[in-house]
Order: sequence, then structure tokens, then C-alpha cells
Amino acid sequence: MRSRILVLGFFLLILTNSLVFAVKEDISLEKIIIVPKPSEFKVDLWFDKKEGATYKPGEDFTVFVKPSHSSYIYVFDITPDGEVRLLFPNKYESNNFVSANTIKRIPDPQSQYSLKVSGKPGKEIVQVIAVKSKLRLVPIPLIEEIPILSREPLKFFTDVIKKQLLEDWTSATSYFYVGIVPTQGTVVLESEPRGAYVYVDGRYRGTTPLRITLDSGDHFAVFYLEGYEPIVRDFEVKSNRVTTVEAIFEKPKRTGRITIRSEPLGAQVYVNGVYRGTTPLEITLEEGEYELRVVHPDYVEEYKLNFGISQGSNVVYTFPFYQKKQKLGTLEIYSNPLGAKVFLNGKYYGDTPLTVQINEGEYELVLIKEGYRAYVTQIEVDANIRQVVSVNLTRIE
Repeated sequence: MRSRILVLGFFLLILTNSLVFAVKEDISLEKIIIVPKPSEFKVDLWFDKKEGATYKPGEDFTVFVKPSHSSYIYVFDITPDGEVRLLFPNKYESNNFVSANTIKRIPDPQSQYSLKVSGKPGKEIVQVIAVKSKLRLVPIPLIEEIPILSREPLKFFTDVIKKQLLEDWTSATSYFYVGIVPTQGTVVLESEPRGAYVYVDGRYRGTTPLRITLDSGDHFAVFYLEGYEPIVRDFEVKSNRVTTVEAIFEKPKRTGRITIRSEPLGAQVYVNGVYRGTTPLEITLEEGEYELRVVHPDYVEEYKLNFGISQGSNVVYTFPFYQKKQKLGTLEIYSNPLGAKVFLNGKYYGDTPLTVQINEGEYELVLIKEGYRAYVTQIEVDANIRQVVSVNLTRIE
């Protein structure tokens, strides 16, 4: 049976021996290489030559992948002109499930194809993703041996790949050169505190302090230390020079939450005397002791208490308000002749001339005086408003 040859040629652009992407994308390796967090789930990636080795055009090329857990394997190549290509699975090897601690060789020795290096001199970047559940990729053209999945790598890895990597996944990245021998420099990776896990260009390198040799050009490192936020550092390696990259971890703020509710809604919330909003309200606070004050503009009750916040806590308070505030308006009532009895909603308040403070609202006003017709009208009392009512009574003939 005739063996097929798949040519690896991705038209590289070279700038100081490092990978260059299309300017219109304005992207970097840091933005598209997927860096895993340290875990027991790992995947190893290597070639038939050591990392960073030089291949001659036409030379055979083999990829090796070894996941620590049984998983589905995806091997991507990201070209300098912004193309994302899928090396595995492919037209000739569609089954990409690999058992735990099994070395997967690409191409498989039993398969009827081979990979050969081609293209312009430059640097090739290969990234493998191992995941417990299959990824949903765009339809792959079967007529293409090495299909192009996207010409927008940042959008592809952000919108298509990263959104699917919620749990049970890991990744690794490596590279090789075509037709050139790169210069190298030394990198010293340090952290404070020490002992941080370090990934350089998406590949795990060890824990700090760490001294490694890298090819000249631009790189990035991700430092992980338990209990701290990860730190990303971009750096440039120069030929035969020593570059020091340092990450200083700052203890993250320990915070908790307080949730304040009220019945009815709309109560005003003050924490340590500072207004924070109205209920319902959720506030994130640093660890410590606080004073809470809750008032409602329409009710008499006022709540004050002290509370504590610890890391990860969620304190919930609900405050009921029962007694409405009296919102008073003023009525001045006059009659001609004087001495008429004044009733508001059927309640006797006194004789004219009369000044009275009552709650805001609608009232029926009745004036009664012997020998005169009763006067009846509807009035509306507004809070903090003085209202004058003057009535000429009609004598009974």
C-alpha cells in the first residue's frame, strides 16, 4: 500500500529568531497559548529531536504525546500569519482517545502516512490539549490532510477552545526550527516567596529559583504559587546574555460578603458610617470588624449592629420595618362667621379659626355651625406644606 506524505510547511515570518504574527491581529503567544494550572493531570509533548532542535527541509518529523490520565488529544499548530492548523486528529487518524500514561506517536507506525518538514526557515510552535470530554471544533474538511481551523487565532482559542475548558483538562507547548540554528541565552527565574511553579511559553519548567537556557527572542512565563494569584511576565532573551525574571507575590486580600435585605425594600445601608446603597444589597469587604446601620426613609425603625467578616464568609441580614413615619402637613381653617366645628374624615378637631397638623393624605373636610348650611369638601394634605382653607358659610333662611 502506498504511503502518504504530509508536508509541514507553514510559511513563517522571522524577526530576531522568534515567532511573528500578522500585525492586523496584534496578538502574542501569551494571549493564545493556553497555560494549565498545576495539577495531577498532565500531558507531555516532545518530538523525535529535542525541543528547539533544527530540522532540514524534507526531514521526517514525529510528534509524541503522553497524557497522565485517559483523555482526548488535540495537537494544534499556530502559524505566524494567523492560521490555526490541526495536526491531530486528522484525515488518517480520527480516533484521538489516548489511555493514561500511553505514548501516542504521530504519525502512528501502522498508519499509511508520514510527516515531513518543509517551508521557509523559521520557528514552528506546536500545542497539545488533553481533555476528558471531546472538544466541539468547526467542521474539518476531509480533503485536507492538515486542515486550517481558523485564521483568527485569538478569537479561535478564546471563543472556541477556552470556553470549553472548564474542568479536567491540561496542555503543553513545544517548538522546533526549520533550516536555522538559533542563538541562545540564559534565563534565571525567581520568585518571592520561593517555590512557585513556572511555565515558560506554556511549558512547565520547574519551581523557583530556576535557571534555564532559551532561544533568543520574546518569551513569557507564568508563575503559580498556592494561595496567591498567578503572575505573568514577558521577557526577552538575548544571545549569550543572562536575563533575570522575577515575580513578587503579594498576599491576596482576604474578603467575605455581607448581604442586606429589608421588608419593604429601599432601606438605606451605611457601613462604618459610609453610605453603600439601598436594599437589597450585597457588599464585598475585607476581613475585619464593621458597624452596620440600616434606616428606611418611610419608617421609624433604625437598626445598628456590629458584624465580622472572615475569608469566604457570607453574612446575611434581613431587617423588617413596621411603623411608618408620620409625614405631617399643616391646615389653617377659617370660616365666616367664626366658631364653626371642624371635622376631618368624621373626626372633630375643634372650632374655627383652627390650625392643625395631620398626616399627609386625602380628607373629607366638614364645617358645621348652627343656623348655617353644612360645608363639605375634599382636600389633600401634603407633607411639610401649609395649606389655608377659608369658607363663607351660607345662612339657612
